[in-house]
Amino acid sequence: ATFRKLDVLEVTMYGQIVRNRLEVIRSLQTKVDKNEIERVIQEYIFDHLWLLDPSWDRVEGTEVMERRIGHLFGEIEESLSEDEKTARIDIKYRQSGGRHIVIELKRPKVRVSVYDLCKQIGKYRKGIQGILKKQDLQNESVEFVCLLGEEPIELSETGGQRLVTTMLSAVDARFVYYDQLLSNAFKAYDDYLKRVKQFDHLHDVVRAIENYPESSN
Repeated sequence: ATFRKLDVLEVTMYGQIVRNRLEVIRSLQTKVDKNEIERVIQEYIFDHLWLLDPSWDRVEGTEVMERRIGHLFGEIEESLSEDEKTARIDIKYRQSGGRHIVIELKRPKVRVSVYDLCKQIGKYRKGIQGILKKQDLQNESVEFVCLLGEEPIELSETGGQRLVTTMLSAVDARFVYYDQLLSNAFKAYDDYLKRVKQFDHLHDVVRAIENYPESSN
């Protein structure tokens, strides 16, 4: 019974975290509705990885690795064409749960080719793997997430879905549309709250205990 109570308490505490995150998402949705999507997503996404995956959160104490890989990005940036540079808003490295994550923000109005995308990702992937190997971390996974406003050029072609998925998978990458990002995040957390609604009464019980006045002697 004690372990059951602990499980319920843990669920209730996480439920509060979920509520806080839903508030962040609602706030972001309001700003995005005002057509500030580029700046808003750039401002939030790199420090709120859970917007991309509920299991992700930024790990503290990874600044040295971030600087090292940031320097690598700077070197690769010099080899990109002007069109490639113009098509991008930002790119950052983050670490979460033993994963090395690279998030690239493409400009919402730019349509990219999956061939060009994979070629760029390949450069970053090779460089990061080299850094990890020097630290004997070559077995740790690297994942790339590209935020797009428009679908890749090849997606509308015959067999395009399979082509795009296969090519991105080969370089440990996937893409997410800007307009899907917040709705997907909101749905993930909203569904969680609905599943644990049966435990919500414990939150009220805990608050009642905390606010209960001490009996006088």
